Amino acid sequence: MKIAHKSNKARYIICIMFVNIIFGGFFWRLIDWQIINGEFYRRKASFNHIYTIETKAVRGEIVDINGEPLVKNDVGYRIVFDPFNIDEAHINEVILSLIALFEKKGEKWEDILPILLDKNGSFTFTNDKFEDNDKRISHLKSILKLNSTATAIECMQKLKEQYKCENLSAQQALNVVSVRYNMQKSGYYDYTPKSYTFADNLSQEIIAIISENSQLYLGVNIAPSTQRKLSDGSLAPHIIGNVGALSMEDYDELKDKGYRLDDKIGKTGIEKRMESYLRGKDGKKMIETTKNGEIVAQLENQETFPGNTIFLTINSKLQKTLNESLEKNIKAANTLAKDCIAGAAVVLNVKDFSILAASTYPSYDAIQYLSDKNYYKEITNDEKTKPLMNRAFDFIFPPGSTFKPIVACAALQENAISNDSSITCGHAWHPPDAPNWPIKCMGNHGNIRFPMAMAKSCNSFFAETGYRLGIDRLNSYASKFGLGVKTGIELYETEGVLANKSLVKNERRNWGGRDIGAAALGQSYNAFSPLQLATYTATIARDGERYKTHLVRKVTNYSRDKVIFENDPENPELIETAGISKTNMEYVKKAMRSVASTGTARGMFANYPVPIAAKTGTAQNSGTDHSTFICFAPYDKPEIALAIVLEHGSPTHHRAFTLDVAKDILDAYFAKNGKTN
Repeated sequence: MKIAHKSNKARYIICIMFVNIIFGGFFWRLIDWQIINGEFYRRKASFNHIYTIETKAVRGEIVDINGEPLVKNDVGYRIVFDPFNIDEAHINEVILSLIALFEKKGEKWEDILPILLDKNGSFTFTNDKFEDNDKRISHLKSILKLNSTATAIECMQKLKEQYKCENLSAQQALNVVSVRYNMQKSGYYDYTPKSYTFADNLSQEIIAIISENSQLYLGVNIAPSTQRKLSDGSLAPHIIGNVGALSMEDYDELKDKGYRLDDKIGKTGIEKRMESYLRGKDGKKMIETTKNGEIVAQLENQETFPGNTIFLTINSKLQKTLNESLEKNIKAANTLAKDCIAGAAVVLNVKDFSILAASTYPSYDAIQYLSDKNYYKEITNDEKTKPLMNRAFDFIFPPGSTFKPIVACAALQENAISNDSSITCGHAWHPPDAPNWPIKCMGNHGNIRFPMAMAKSCNSFFAETGYRLGIDRLNSYASKFGLGVKTGIELYETEGVLANKSLVKNERRNWGGRDIGAAALGQSYNAFSPLQLATYTATIARDGERYKTHLVRKVTNYSRDKVIFENDPENPELIETAGISKTNMEYVKKAMRSVASTGTARGMFANYPVPIAAKTGTAQNSGTDHSTFICFAPYDKPEIALAIVLEHGSPTHHRAFTLDVAKDILDAYFAKNGKTN
């Protein structure tokens, strides 16, 4: 009996403890609700809302070496849907009213939905509305939880149900769904909703109409914005680049970094390469309101920081001169050779290998490209001249005889020749291992020494020199001068090609002496960009020291009073030392000086007020020969180096249009200090 009594007493104690725990929990919850977090729950019980108000960062500007604007920001206006005041029950009506106004005035609004109405009035997926059209369609199906075979009609049915558009016409439903889908993707319907930009870059007429009829557009605000504006769309479009809407691939990669699907991003050129500096940092405020819209608390504040200013090394005036000269001389050459329709040129500062100007022709107007659909299609589909291609950086050409100075550098250093070496030219060079397969020379120079061989551009001399040197030793030096390797520029560039035996694709023959001779003349498989040729020329001017070629002078904050980083011209980045003795470099530079004073460039530069060192070139290919030219000036204290290539631009050996381009640039550059008239 005692055992039973103790057992009942234990159960009683346990029950009392259990009840106390339960009531203790209730009591603690009441304290939490009413005392500890009482204010929070009172607001929550009153149907309070938390909103995020975002302030878009101003994108950084791009300027030239002198601070002249290349891309600047103008004040503009945008239409914003305000989650504070817009009535969800009437949002579809507001959207339709806005779209009707925009269509009447020919204005555009943000639209990322990959669905349209075909001519039969049926919903169908778009084909080429976006760069990544297929990915957008796949993404849409994924969001709607439809399988990959779902049709546009099935997608629209779910979207209409979601956004309550079942009673609208097909076109009205498509318009509403397009906007609201974009709103959803932009975070408007998140737990802490964000404002949504319906349209940007508004005309003054649209602003006036919406302002005067605000009762029709409840919850629609007109907010200030910045508009990206090119100072001159044709000055350097391949270098500056452009901004555009995020692709789905961009968004998937960048959403964790704060990008929204309706953001803009650098797509090409410096706009893309310097995106992280240009973008800036968006600001935001999180505020809490009552159901009546009264602000009761500001929960978080994040300051907005504008993007940085990018100073390029480009000189706008010199760039414009180069553009005009290149176009003028290509058109002039075209009167003699109808296949001469393109070319490119690069101007470098010898001091630090910064790019002062870089031009490609044909080019395009970036302003018109972004605003005119017909112009966009015309430029994009031009397969003949390819104006979107950056020939200065991305395209390779055989260098022709402009390659001979590097042959001389390597051969002198490796003792394959000396400055006094004499080689016989009998109007052709006969390879020792293939004497019946000669390489022709444009002259019959007899016994010719090195300096005169450079001045007269004797093929026999340099083919023999290349043969003595060998392709491996030649290429080793050429790469140190920047040929067949990337220069390090901030934008995309080609690597170029140095001729070698591995490139021979004809299995019925072996690499031989004639191949080496042809390579030494800048032919065979040798092919380089004008950028590489300019870098190589500047390396000669710097006695074999190659520095990093670059386009960005410095990056500052938006107001330009604080430097973020810079490429200091007084302390350029050394990439390579070629290992050519000072004496041998002087031999080569003197020989290049003779090209301008007594050789193949004497007609243009023999009496030029600034002494220059140069090398002309003619590169054989299908069609009219290419015309190439390199030079640096002044000869005694080099400041700039040039490389110019005209595709099929050598219709006659008595007229080199590349020299005219060079003279225009030298005139423009040296006129600033009175060295030219």
